[in-house]
Amino acid sequence: MAIGQPEKSTEWYKKAASNGDAEAMTRYAGALFYGVNVPQDIVQSNELCKKAIVTDGFPDALLDLALRYIHGHGLPVNLNHAFHLMERSAKQGNMAAQNNLGFMYRNGQGVDADDEKALYWYHQSANQGYEGAIMFLCNYYQHNNIQELVKMLHIGAHFNIQPCLDALNNMDI
Repeated sequence: MAIGQPEKSTEWYKKAASNGDAEAMTRYAGALFYGVNVPQDIVQSNELCKKAIVTDGFPDALLDLALRYIHGHGLPVNLNHAFHLMERSAKQGNMAAQNNLGFMYRNGQGVDADDEKALYWYHQSANQGYEGAIMFLCNYYQHNNIQELVKMLHIGAHFNIQPCLDALNNMDI
């Protein structure tokens, strides 16, 4: 990416996407989705995400498309399909997808609610430093498992998450 020249970055992503690069397809799809240095085109953006998935199952494309099926951005809301896309991305290690998959299991979105599986995916995400998962788990364990809470606070501190650092500084442990 050209620092200070985002329009050049968009051009490069477009060129690389036309050559079949799945990551570039996903990045250019994001530019199209939000209208960054190109006219907004959600339909073309969704098609590029689908193509990136077919090309190599790129985890960010899976996540982006899953979120679009959840929220109906240019696609019909389809929680079951969103769940399967999110799961594929999460299994490839995408920490945002892991966090979202935890949410889907916790709330029964596109899948039967399952607290054990939800916690598993939140932990996968938290262990990579995803702040949303760490904060969720801190709140979850705050009243029912102080040992797990302290573990989560230490993980958060490792990733320099300020609320975790503050909590550890204020704890008498």
